[in-house]
Amino acid sequence: MRTAWPALLGSQSLRERALTLDALLQEIIFLGAPLIVVAANAAMGPTGAIYVSAASGGLGTLVFALSRAARSRRGQRVGRKGGQVAGTSPWRLSSVRTVAIAFFFIGGAFNAVMLVFTALGDHPGYPAAMPGYAMAALSVGSLLGGLWASSTPAAPGRLRNRLLWALSMHAVALFPLLILDGQWVLLVAMAIAGLPVAPALGSAYALVGELASGNSLTESFAWLSSALMVGSAVGAAVAGMAVDKGGPAGAAAVTLALAVGAALTVLTGWPHLRGATEAGADGL
Repeated sequence: MRTAWPALLGSQSLRERALTLDALLQEIIFLGAPLIVVAANAAMGPTGAIYVSAASGGLGTLVFALSRAARSRRGQRVGRKGGQVAGTSPWRLSSVRTVAIAFFFIGGAFNAVMLVFTALGDHPGYPAAMPGYAMAALSVGSLLGGLWASSTPAAPGRLRNRLLWALSMHAVALFPLLILDGQWVLLVAMAIAGLPVAPALGSAYALVGELASGNSLTESFAWLSSALMVGSAVGAAVAGMAVDKGGPAGAAAVTLALAVGAALTVLTGWPHLRGATEAGADGL
């Protein structure tokens, strides 16, 4: 779906707004979809909930596949060499590789912080419903940040600046997790930590859309999604072991390390994340 935005929207600012709204809709999915499944489970049982989930995914895919934006997209024929399609894999591009590695850390931090919230439900001084409150605070913050970013696109050539700023702010706002000093302090900190999430994802998608070539755009976005999912799995596994050994504070340390890793990845790959007019000189 993300590969359609460059074709539908001509200007960089409009594409960034659309991709930020894309990230914003992910937050709405994370908030709304579980509620729909819970309601379906209450009304029709577990089997009914599975059917509702399958029907939702199938219907969404069908609507997109039949849309004019999807039907108008056509692959581009490229030359063949030695039986293989000629061209450069997006993974060989420093720009795509840098953002994908950052997405690995982002996905890891997202799932690690969820385990922190879950562990807090059994931690002294926190209510059993603390995981839900904390996740809601994080999501609300991301919603607000996404609305701001979609209405205030980055200036031309400044996408990498917004990406680094957003990831750095997210890491700094996660520091209160190490202190665990009261539920209200934590809820406010999580709302602040959520503010840069949608702007970070939106600017990263827009940056890759600007730097990747048309022939490799779909694969580039696939690398980002794959890195996010792999990072989520690794982050959950490591944070789970940290919870077993050190409780919520142990998982909080893992979360913070992963968030800092995302910002440092962008910082170390800074020269490769130049705008489209400079990208050609970057090469592999």
